[in-house]
Amino acid sequence: MGMRFVSPLWLLLLPPLLAALWWSGKFLLGMTKARKRFVLALRTLIVVLIVFALAGVQTVQVYRRVCTIFVVDASDSVAEAARQRAREVIARALQHARFDDLTGIVLFGRNSVVEVMPTRLQKLPPFTAAPDRAATDIASALRLAMALFPDGYSRRIVLLSDGNETHGDALSVAEVARTEGITIDVIPLPTAEKKRELIVTDVLMPSETKVGQPFPVRVIVEATAPASGILRVDRDGIPVKEVPVNLSPGRNAIAFSLRVNKAGISRFRFVLEAGPDTDPRNNIGMGLVSVKGKPKVLLAEGLTDPTGTLVKALRANDLEVVPVREGQLPTRPEEWQQFDAVIFSDYPAWGMSDQQMRVIRSAVKDTGIGFVMVGGEQSFLPGGYYGTPIAEILPVDLDVRQRKVYPAATVVIIMDTSGSMAAMEDGVQKVHLAAMAAIETLKMLRPIDRFGVIVSGTGTDWLAPIQPAQNAPRIIEQISRIYAGGGGIYCRPSLELAAKAILAEPTRVRHIIMLADTDDCDEQEGCFEIAAKLRRLGVTLTVVGFGRPDGIHAPFCQQLARIGGGQLLCHPQRPQFAQVIHRRCQHYDPVSD
Repeated sequence: MGMRFVSPLWLLLLPPLLAALWWSGKFLLGMTKARKRFVLALRTLIVVLIVFALAGVQTVQVYRRVCTIFVVDASDSVAEAARQRAREVIARALQHARFDDLTGIVLFGRNSVVEVMPTRLQKLPPFTAAPDRAATDIASALRLAMALFPDGYSRRIVLLSDGNETHGDALSVAEVARTEGITIDVIPLPTAEKKRELIVTDVLMPSETKVGQPFPVRVIVEATAPASGILRVDRDGIPVKEVPVNLSPGRNAIAFSLRVNKAGISRFRFVLEAGPDTDPRNNIGMGLVSVKGKPKVLLAEGLTDPTGTLVKALRANDLEVVPVREGQLPTRPEEWQQFDAVIFSDYPAWGMSDQQMRVIRSAVKDTGIGFVMVGGEQSFLPGGYYGTPIAEILPVDLDVRQRKVYPAATVVIIMDTSGSMAAMEDGVQKVHLAAMAAIETLKMLRPIDRFGVIVSGTGTDWLAPIQPAQNAPRIIEQISRIYAGGGGIYCRPSLELAAKAILAEPTRVRHIIMLADTDDCDEQEGCFEIAAKLRRLGVTLTVVGFGRPDGIHAPFCQQLARIGGGQLLCHPQRPQFAQVIHRRCQHYDPVSD
């Protein structure tokens, strides 16, 4: 039994404190000498105890008895001769052990097994433990040995290994052992001569696939020397593929693809027949895959393809195709979960609602449904997808203004605010649909463009005179307050007012849009002449019809748009209407439109 201090510098306080204490004894008056000596002794004891406490006094007990744990490497990397040498080392150590010393033995490979619990061992018994020899985990063996030490013994670990560690971190465990006062001695063992060995260590393949859908497979092979041969693959005992392989020393990945033509659980076996190889028993890998029915694809087509080429191509690749036309897309999110992908083939944005677009975007982003858009006259920009939720999931940017510089444009909108525009369409008043479409158009213009709004109801007047499009917030606020009143749209006075103002504009691109009710267009006389004159002067005209496509004034609107060099849109979605204006402002040839 001994004593030591954690912070011995505190002991330097003892001489001055004791001197001060005995000097203070002179001031103990009115006491007998015996009482004074008792008080001074008591104070001295208290001071000494306080200083000892500050210095961290500890008692040290020296254990003469020793517990030694022999940790023996039993992995395949250690030769048989080396393992026999380890037994001899342990046997000699037992001959020199004291009668009260304890000895334990741990064998390890991939895992660790206790061969002999700590006991007074005098003769070394045969080793019977059988750890997994395919790897070497020294760290787990050391942790197991540290847990076997009994109390009251000096602790020592003797590691007998070639040090070829494949798992764990033995150095970290050794640091912990040092902090706990456990000594670790190492006796190196020679490494066994490397065998020419091939081992299939892993098979990587998806857990689920579709009938007829190719899926990737990676077979991982460890090789100790160059080798070549064949990897044979069978499904449920039926051979399906043979892959020639050339392996280099180290880790090799054999990649190929498989497919299954029936639903259910399929079991694959991968057998490597290659040489040179010592033990072919470790050349087998297994894998399971759950095969579901054919992948299901929703094909939305805008224009009819009389040949059905795309449908035939998809079905030829074992895909179940569900074709739909405009207005037939699913509306609820759960209806989209039955599909693995959706294909838009020349399908326009106005063939679906904003809510359907948002559902498709969520299905693609959140649930992983595939999305494909095939180009055509009603796809991408011409299809009105600019600024829509669908544009957010496309891999291309629809903002063509990032790549071209277009001349400034002037756009004048003539808006019908008559009583007929109070009628409901798709749950919204027509006048509000017209206002929203005008706002979307204004948002697409550049600050250098110019914009104006004329309203026609009880009369014809400017709601927002032509001004720079950079004043958009103020103009949007004015448009948002529009409501349906009385009267009707006065076509000729409205065109005259718009023509007078837009002809005075210096911009190269000038366009008029008339938002009219196809059942209520007043004062049509003279409109064709005004449109023809504007066309000759480089001003185009588009008519947007709100109401029935076969309304009584729909032919007038169509003829007016044709003479004006624009086009007639009936029941337009906002993206389609705004996209037409976007194209006009980029100086597309109006005749080709």
